[in-house]
Amino acid sequence: MNCAPSLKLRNGWSKWILREALKGTLPERMRLRKSKLGLDTPQAKWMREGMEKRFLDVFAGSELRMGRFLSKNKAADEFAAFLRSGWRSFEAALLFRVFNLELWARTFKVG
Repeated sequence: MNCAPSLKLRNGWSKWILREALKGTLPERMRLRKSKLGLDTPQAKWMREGMEKRFLDVFAGSELRMGRFLSKNKAADEFAAFLRSGWRSFEAALLFRVFNLELWARTFKVG
């Protein structure tokens, strides 16, 4: 859902509409906290320890549903290089997004 910018940021407060919606529900010290905490997922570990076969199956199999945006050969080559070289964060995150985009397209029959 897209919100007007004024609902996202107001008077220096980010997530303004969410903060207002949680007034009286969330403790004030949490609701008014200015720091943002992100969730860092261990994508590189997942792709090395358990997802290798699934990733290769997706990109070695039939044509990609998202083939107009993705090259299955390039994705498979990048993944093989990732496994060989020990790349970390950025490369893992990008490859993970490519993989999930294709899975999303297959699940919802997009493309």
